[in-house]
Amino acid sequence: MPPVDDRVLTEGLGAFDAVELLGSGTFGTTFRVARGDDGYAIKVIHADGLPPHLWDREIRALQDAEHPNVVAFRTAGVFEARGRDYSYLECEFIDGGSVGDNLRQDDAPTSGDELREFLTGLLAGVAEIHDLGIIHRDIKPANIALRSGDWGSPVLLDFRLAKVLARILQESLAVGVWVRGGPVSGCRAGRRLGGSGGSGVSRRFAVVVA
Repeated sequence: MPPVDDRVLTEGLGAFDAVELLGSGTFGTTFRVARGDDGYAIKVIHADGLPPHLWDREIRALQDAEHPNVVAFRTAGVFEARGRDYSYLECEFIDGGSVGDNLRQDDAPTSGDELREFLTGLLAGVAEIHDLGIIHRDIKPANIALRSGDWGSPVLLDFRLAKVLARILQESLAVGVWVRGGPVSGCRAGRRLGGSGGSGVSRRFAVVVA
């Protein structure tokens, strides 16, 4: 199914005072919208074959996530437009741009302390969603926002809710943190720091800043 446009959005959810396309991928399209003074982001899922029970499970988990380093969830639902149903979710809009956006503008951490604050905040967000049983599976510069442009306040975005997640508990997770164009660190959930195997979701991280 091709990406949706703002006409599909407004047909399904009604008119907005402002609509801005933020990005579109293989499974979802994200908009920034506003009604009066209320501004937020909406992701519309346009991938087919999303199992409803997996969608519901992830939404229930996201509703419990209340952490400054995890994007705040508002609501989710389904709307009808152009003869088909679209799942969607609403989240807060982070106004500082993504890590990728900032790096392309040559805005990067200027000190080791600032980089350490960024990594600490990012991993705190990862730990929070792991506690809720959520595996992100796509941590990259485009999916980390900077609240008010502050490198010390990273926010995890885009939990890839439209992916078929049936294998989530059977697969391990590679976590990568990117700074200025390359991976700085990596660890694998389900593997202890000493290298021995583990099970379930790991809350221990090995991070090396070069």
